[in-house]
Amino acid sequence: MSRRLIIRSFFIGLCVLFVVAWMSSHFEFVDVIHFSPDGSWMAGTQEGSFYINVSDVQFQSSPLGFHWNIASANGYTPNKAWYLSCKYHFFGFAFQPHGRFGDYWLMFVPIWFPTFLCALSTWLIWRKTKQKVGGRAFPVGPNEVGTV
Repeated sequence: MSRRLIIRSFFIGLCVLFVVAWMSSHFEFVDVIHFSPDGSWMAGTQEGSFYINVSDVQFQSSPLGFHWNIASANGYTPNKAWYLSCKYHFFGFAFQPHGRFGDYWLMFVPIWFPTFLCALSTWLIWRKTKQKVGGRAFPVGPNEVGTV
């Protein structure tokens, strides 16, 4: 019983997390950036999408390490040009294998996709972990011939 409850709670919590991220991504931009001597990577949310940008461009003016950036949207979309400049687009997904300024790749995943996968997983797990009925309480039907 407790294992079923833990598994169901995990997937329901994950689904709620994705829905909250989906809604809040239209009001705030959240970025995590890591600068290193070899390059940088950036991951964040923007306008209903997760994005990941990995680059070997070295930023001399930026301090090394991890940096958080949380900004209010107010109609401003700083990475919308990134999305539009991607070479491949499909259903809100976008991918850019390499760019003009150094070697980098960029990927956008719409937040509805992991939300849908999580909801589907929750539904399937809910069905598969349903308790089986042990037995019948009492037989119902006509009496057999020769019994009282």
